[in-house]
Amino acid sequence: SEAEAYQAALNNANSYNAKLQELYNDANEFNISERRALDRYLPEQIDTIAVMRDIETIANNHSVKISSLSSSDDILETINKNTEIAVQGQKIEERLPMRVQKFEMSVSTTYDQFLRLIQDFERNAYPLEVGSLSVKPSTDSEDYDFSMTIETYSLVTESE
Repeated sequence: SEAEAYQAALNNANSYNAKLQELYNDANEFNISERRALDRYLPEQIDTIAVMRDIETIANNHSVKISSLSSSDDILETINKNTEIAVQGQKIEERLPMRVQKFEMSVSTTYDQFLRLIQDFERNAYPLEVGSLSVKPSTDSEDYDFSMTIETYSLVTESE
């Protein structure tokens, strides 16, 4: 029975190594610029300061003044995000373990400027999604006060 258990373990190891080699070969099919784009779009770690700087830059490009912008490690959580992956013409749904980092942001601006701001969030090189939003009319102008949670993601690596 020990020989059978050893043979089963050996078969499992060979199967695992074959799958690992297949994934390694698939990963090597990406050229360097594609790998960089993928790493930027869904990194293994979130640089909180860089994301906050990007949010400020996008807001400044639309002349939107940020009243407050913050992030906290206690907002960091791990989720399983459903994704659809097209493999050889067939869609496969897969659950990827991802970490979400949330940023709390408040701005006072016109509705049109706010829409352009959100559109640029959507066009960003990595995902910036509005997780929650509240809107109040401003008391002293035709602007609105927008309070929102902006979310970005990173992959959870096997070592975590």
